[in-house]
Amino acid sequence: MATKVRYFANRLLDGLAAADANRLNQGRILRAVKRIKALEATTYQENDLRGLSKPEKEFIRENEYKCWYDCNDVMGRRHRYYIFMAKDLTTGRKRIYAYRKDQYIQLNGHDISSDAYNYECWLIVDLRKGYGEISRHRYERRFSNILAPVAIF
Repeated sequence: MATKVRYFANRLLDGLAAADANRLNQGRILRAVKRIKALEATTYQENDLRGLSKPEKEFIRENEYKCWYDCNDVMGRRHRYYIFMAKDLTTGRKRIYAYRKDQYIQLNGHDISSDAYNYECWLIVDLRKGYGEISRHRYERRFSNILAPVAIF
């Protein structure tokens, strides 16, 4: 008997709906914490990796199919990045990107306006330098795109 494939977005929305089930008795902060836990409990499956390159698939597998990735920055501080997949605007191929909850990028003061909380900057996961380097200096700018995982915060 063939089973219906459930994609990551469907699993994520089901988890978020379950976290918000008892909405009247919860405060805003508690709801946000439950949504973050629901996001982090949702994992990728092998079917979600279709269309990714071989190093990207290996990165997700070595990260135990989690949709988040913890790494240290140059100063030694630990950051949690949320991993998502989308089509690259230049090549049209599926690719993995990262986003940090408290992300703010203003490299030269002209790239992104100072009053904008820049959801449209998608960090590129660099897999050439070992195991998944993420830097705020490597990003792809997407105008007017708000990510589903980011919208929960």
